Amino acid sequence: MILYIRRNDAQNTNYQYFKIELFQVAIVFVDINVYIYINYEERVKIPTTKLFIKIGLLIRIFEDDLKLYKMKKIYLLLSFIFLLVSCAKDDEPNDVSSATIWNGEKITFTKIDGADPTDEANQDRINSRVWITRGNNGGQIYNIKTETSESKYSSPSGTEWSIGTTNVLSTLVFDNFRTAVSKPKNVVGKDLVLHLIEDDIYLDIKFTSWSQNKAGGFSYERSTQ
Repeated sequence: MILYIRRNDAQNTNYQYFKIELFQVAIVFVDINVYIYINYEERVKIPTTKLFIKIGLLIRIFEDDLKLYKMKKIYLLLSFIFLLVSCAKDDEPNDVSSATIWNGEKITFTKIDGADPTDEANQDRINSRVWITRGNNGGQIYNIKTETSESKYSSPSGTEWSIGTTNVLSTLVFDNFRTAVSKPKNVVGKDLVLHLIEDDIYLDIKFTSWSQNKAGGFSYERSTQ
């Protein structure tokens, strides 16, 4: 049952707050991002231009909450969130007019099975902010510059991904790594674009291997500056 809704606007911040049974949900717009809080805990950050491709991600995020409270109203909750969001912000095309595209010589990076992810030799230091590696616990890749381990729904931090190439960059839809590729083991051989968010850099990347059974190995080729 929806108990109440409140909306405030101030400068570049706009937030909406409501409660559905045991859920207290806040949707906060700050500049170009939307932050969704569940029971006062930040659960997800979404660029406003990509709200309507995030339904699958939000469903997975809410699953644990639903199990905890023994509720089965996920679609009602998500529908209401996206109704509020759609009324608050208009979706916009992917504007890459000011972006930097790396289309230089391609290099290959390889982390062999069992290699220490904290060793610089086993990190692809793409720039000063993004150092890609993978642990030996069967997880996905992460940014060891800012993360100590992988997070299924946000790693590698500071990046977003899309299937495609930079030749059609303006048409691509970006997401976190796991959502973009679905199952990492199936990503081998697919054309991808990696976006280094803070520096607004786009580069082509293609995985050539992905080890399973907690081996921790992977390899890819990517474009350079």
